[in-house]
Amino acid sequence: MPISSSAILQIIRRELNQSLVGELQSSHAQAVGALIDEALRHIIARLEIEQDLVRELTDAYAELHSNAGETHPRSPDGTHWDHQERWTRALAVAGSVETDLLRHLREDVSKKPRLSPLTDPLCLQALAAEHALLRKSIEFERALQHPTHSPEQLAQLEVTPERLAPVLAKLLPDRRDIRNVRIVPSLGGFSKETFLVDFESSRGTESVALRRDNPHGPVDSTVLDEFHLLQALYKAGQPVPEPLALETDARALGHPFLITRKMPGGTVPNTRGIAVGPEHIRTLLALAEFLARLHSTDPRTLGLPRAYFKPELSLRDVLLNDLDRWEAACRSEIERAPLTITSVFEWLRLNVPDEPVKLALVHGDAGPHNMLMDGGKVTAVLDWELAHAGDPCEDLTYCRMWIDQIMPFEDFLQHYYRHGGPEYSADRGKYYATFIHARHITTSIRAYVGMAHAPHPHLSALIAMIRYGRMFELAAAEDIADLSH
Repeated sequence: MPISSSAILQIIRRELNQSLVGELQSSHAQAVGALIDEALRHIIARLEIEQDLVRELTDAYAELHSNAGETHPRSPDGTHWDHQERWTRALAVAGSVETDLLRHLREDVSKKPRLSPLTDPLCLQALAAEHALLRKSIEFERALQHPTHSPEQLAQLEVTPERLAPVLAKLLPDRRDIRNVRIVPSLGGFSKETFLVDFESSRGTESVALRRDNPHGPVDSTVLDEFHLLQALYKAGQPVPEPLALETDARALGHPFLITRKMPGGTVPNTRGIAVGPEHIRTLLALAEFLARLHSTDPRTLGLPRAYFKPELSLRDVLLNDLDRWEAACRSEIERAPLTITSVFEWLRLNVPDEPVKLALVHGDAGPHNMLMDGGKVTAVLDWELAHAGDPCEDLTYCRMWIDQIMPFEDFLQHYYRHGGPEYSADRGKYYATFIHARHITTSIRAYVGMAHAPHPHLSALIAMIRYGRMFELAAAEDIADLSH
């Protein structure tokens, strides 16, 4: 079921009260926080009541038309009711709800003789219904408590130094006397929860990254899949964090998780709205070198899990399987897919590239945002949950959104070729641009719906999905309109 507007506002209220209000210092800021919460509570109550009313009126409208052949329409219990009485009551409880249906109903009633709201029995009944609605709305609002999950749910998922220390001791048995554990949640990424952890042990001070499954996230890959992939890539000398441990027992920290070594360096600032500097150029050239090395490596030599590479499949097979998977994931979250989404997936199936392409391991989310840089060199490429066997052209098309902001794409390609990267196809690039938009539509919808169920929803994820979901849908629609002519 789609997430409602009131559910989104409840998530915002939860974030406001659990993460922000308690940190406010001044009495003025605290008062403003309380007022914002009160306003949200009122809007949520109004939305919930109005949604119920729209459903009631829609049912009433359908029922009236189903009995249109009768002089006196029948109620569900078989008794007769008057046309004017039905709509007078319906409009009274409608309040200020503005929909096409209600405008139609108001026009319908306006054609009837004027009734006195003080003496006519029907109007008095409608007035009583309106008063009942007001009471219901106020009671609902008063009962709308600060939204939180149960203490048991929160305790199960809480990652504290006291809880994590014995877990680290178990998973890293060569580290004795683990102490002084410090945890910093990372705000980046939506498919997994990431915590940066420092601790001391018999081996000195260490820093690790803990990535935990998010069952309400936008993709289906698990830390089990990712851990085995990281092992294969690390063994092959690819720039990935060293995988240290895997815990599949959800009882340890609420969901399965993996631990890798925390690598030095950081990502370069986003290029949107800021001046492009030499660090952006260096990062893109390093990205070209990384992708060239990854794409020129025969997947059969990496020892990849079969989930990532099936040598008997052609590119066409891989793409059709991917389209089935992404469309099924999209349809599982929405009852009736918009025509744009249906059209995009149909176009992609009809235009799957038929040319023979040597498959390579594709990162799926390659870009500066997933590269740690230190001293002009790549220390690690992160977030491999979208990795799969496919066409190198897909990665190049995906990261072009950053490349075009910083340097000519042709210059990037020449650097990629000099380091062994295979030839880029502009025609296949157009196809993958639409394919990537379709994938983004699916992940946006899944993340958006998952927000309603996540015990610790990321507000940044919510804002991103609200902003980008429709943007990707429009981009995909424009793609197929251009390519179909």
